[in-house]
Amino acid sequence: MLAILITLETLLAHGPVVSIETETDGKFAAAIGLADVAAPIDRVWAVLTEFGAYHEFVPRVAQSAVTTAEGALRVKFEIESPGPNTRYTVQYALDGLAHVAEGRQVAGDLKGSTWRWELFETAPGRTRVRYTSRARNFSSILNALEDDAQTVTAGLNVGAAITMLRALKKRCEREFGAPGPLAER
Repeated sequence: MLAILITLETLLAHGPVVSIETETDGKFAAAIGLADVAAPIDRVWAVLTEFGAYHEFVPRVAQSAVTTAEGALRVKFEIESPGPNTRYTVQYALDGLAHVAEGRQVAGDLKGSTWRWELFETAPGRTRVRYTSRARNFSSILNALEDDAQTVTAGLNVGAAITMLRALKKRCEREFGAPGPLAER
């Protein structure tokens, strides 16, 4: 029998990888996604923190408007959803030196949700992105469909992580001019 060695790098060569973190009681805690991007870390950071442009390249983002309140960076998002769209505001704390962006819901839908982006240079011109999504309290329709295993919450977080990582990767690699199939993922 042929043994196949599957490493994280092997998986990431094919696109984003997402895992689920659970609480001690087995309930959903977070979806943690990783992606490798063929672009320098500063370029990835610039695209990531250009929140007002998300509606241009992230699927289902209908609006992403940047505002400030009490000196804090806030982004008003509108996400296309079945039924009424999901509307919420995220306040971000940015650490450009460490390449970390932390967001928390401060208004609208998704009460109690948080997100975290971390960037790491893996080689010159290559960046690993770690995205943690702890989105909660979706529409009343979706909440009514939730089960004890939190299938809906986990599924929406995993789907959002994949969508965000793919969109960021594609935008960075297309704009940076990454060669070959990496630019298509």
